Amino acid sequence: YGKAVGLFEATPDDLVSEYNTAVTGLLTAVQAAHEDLSATKGTILVTSSGFFEESDSMVQTILDWNASSLAIAKTAQRKLVHLLSKGLAKDGIYAAQVNVYGLVKGTAWDPESTSELTAEDVADVFWELHEKRDPNVWYVIKKQPGT
Repeated sequence: YGKAVGLFEATPDDLVSEYNTAVTGLLTAVQAAHEDLSATKGTILVTSSGFFEESDSMVQTILDWNASSLAIAKTAQRKLVHLLSKGLAKDGIYAAQVNVYGLVKGTAWDPESTSELTAEDVADVFWELHEKRDPNVWYVIKKQPGT
């Protein structure tokens, strides 16, 4: 998952692997937990990147990082979270996604820990989503401080 592979070097297996992790795995987990989530009026929170964005600058970043397969899967995952948000609301289940723009300090993507965005920053957004459970908010974009 998240294997760096160029757009024109990506194989069908690369695409399927990314999709299965980001989309099939998420849906399978939600299906398996649906009864418990419904009984407890649970919350489903998903994290992702800004790779779904259609701007030229984001597309160039995806190409530069050899992240085309991941970007395609994350775009499908975003649609799934939207579908889950609306489809599970009738059962009292809240679903939302946090799209993190930028690197998170101390992660594999930030090996020199130069990012200002921390895991705690992202966790705070998740907690706020869970606490508010606003049916009109199914995604939030979290950017680097100062951007």
